[in-house]
Amino acid sequence: MHEATAPFPLDGDTAETWYRIDGDLRPDDPDAPAPLVVLHGGPDVPELGRLGHPAIREALLEHPPTLVVCGHCHWKEPLATLANGTQVVNVDSRLIVLRGAGA
Repeated sequence: MHEATAPFPLDGDTAETWYRIDGDLRPDDPDAPAPLVVLHGGPDVPELGRLGHPAIREALLEHPPTLVVCGHCHWKEPLATLANGTQVVNVDSRLIVLRGAGA
């Protein structure tokens, strides 16, 4: 597990968002299991009109597909898939339960 904050540009200034990664980001190993990425503020998804942070989307697109759980930005529909196959679940004001396969 890795937990930290990451800077991103916001209205000509620099802000920070919290994140946590459970699992290993191994971009050179296409057979590696996808990690779970938990973010305070999530990526934008412009093609769906979903608000968020472009810098976070761009960073996620540089890695193999993963599952992202985020909040903070209010999306009417809580699910989106980025161009690289990363699935984003925006849990803002929602409860979700994740279970492993066969659980």
